[in-house]
Amino acid sequence: MEGVDRMANLYLHYDALEQCQTAARKLAGRIGDLGDAHPTETTTSIFGGLTDSGALTGLVNEIENAVDGELNQVVTKLKGVGDALEDVRKNVKSANGATS
Repeated sequence: MEGVDRMANLYLHYDALEQCQTAARKLAGRIGDLGDAHPTETTTSIFGGLTDSGALTGLVNEIENAVDGELNQVVTKLKGVGDALEDVRKNVKSANGATS
């Protein structure tokens, strides 16, 4: 009876790994979609005739580029998490098959 319980727990772990992997990949997609809007190129025209609008535009563009870079890093890391969880799942399944 012990082997049956252990197998049931093992399947639960497979499900947990798969659920985490799916969540990481979905979140990577959502953040990637959010990042599609960045960076936008801001021009001085949005500030009208304000003095130093060029400097302000430059700062806004720096922020846009920083946001774009951060979003790309998040997407890359979440995809890495999804890939790593897939590797763990395959390795556990493979190891389990070798011991049965």
